Amino acid sequence: MTEIRLVEITKRFTRRADSAVVRDVDLTVASGEFFTLLGPSGCGKTTTLRMVAGFYYPSSGKLYFDDDEVTRRPVHRRGTGMVFQNYALFPHLNVTENVAYGLKVRRIGAAARRERIVEALAQVHLNGYEKRRIDQLSGGQQQRVALARALVIRPRVLLLDEPLSNLDAKLREETRREIRRIQVEAGTTTLYVTHDQAEAMAVSDRIAVMEAGRVHQVGTPKEIYHEPRTAFVARFIGNSNVLDAAAVGGDDRRPVVALRSGDATVEIETALPAHVDPAGGIRLAIRPEHLTLAAPGTAGALPATVTAVEFTGLTTTVTATLGNAVVTVALVDAASAPAVGETVGVVPDAARVRAVAE
Repeated sequence: MTEIRLVEITKRFTRRADSAVVRDVDLTVASGEFFTLLGPSGCGKTTTLRMVAGFYYPSSGKLYFDDDEVTRRPVHRRGTGMVFQNYALFPHLNVTENVAYGLKVRRIGAAARRERIVEALAQVHLNGYEKRRIDQLSGGQQQRVALARALVIRPRVLLLDEPLSNLDAKLREETRREIRRIQVEAGTTTLYVTHDQAEAMAVSDRIAVMEAGRVHQVGTPKEIYHEPRTAFVARFIGNSNVLDAAAVGGDDRRPVVALRSGDATVEIETALPAHVDPAGGIRLAIRPEHLTLAAPGTAGALPATVTAVEFTGLTTTVTATLGNAVVTVALVDAASAPAVGETVGVVPDAARVRAVAE
């Protein structure tokens, strides 16, 4: 098991100073950890993964596996196993031949190859598929072949780049559970890239949320969800409502802030984390499930006009205009929902409100 450390890693593909696609990234992935880089398309997560793999070299900064600097070490000398988004399997080779490829390149003897291939295929539950052609396999089975090929070389670090993006929703859920099971059994340090928040939350020990080449926050799934540091993290993970508020009392680090809509005002006492500067204005993140609906004029409620109602099974999502903002409210097991155009009262759960940096 190997610790990965990225120290002030920056990557540019042109000479322009403002062209960095990854900017001053500092990250440590603990030995044996399942660590995910999460963010929208173009945020720099795959570029960061490819620098760890050795396909790209950083423009500046250093990269370590344990205390071993590998910043400019060629990809074939890093001891990494990679699962690509499109799997990159060889269509003219069968399952066994695909899994054996990395072992042959490393000149592992035939007897040892056979033993390790049997072990790898057992890990991914593909016993009995040894002679199947790649075009005879489902998408989920192909993904598991790619995973076996990466694991069979016994890598120091396992790297996965959007490995579930080609699968349908149900198969994605099944396969992500399999990937997590395999990672726990193997104990391999794993760096995983995805844009899917639910996927990241389900499989990760910790997550780094990235945007525009920078890391906004690193933490466990619960920390990222319940204690977002920035407005971007709050919106990207779980689609929080982010509202402007004005300080009306209290002290600098624990002010009383006011939310306003029309003639109504709700005052909330909230703690300001050290990274939030009140001089730049105060922004509050409120999860949709931490808002409830009440009759207009109810004490502690802000008037809002319903613009959309969506039934999604367990929850009903109500979208409403609240002053100059648009908010979403998640109603769980709602017996009834308001109609579009109806005026409702929106009540925030003051204990669940979090101040965030812009």
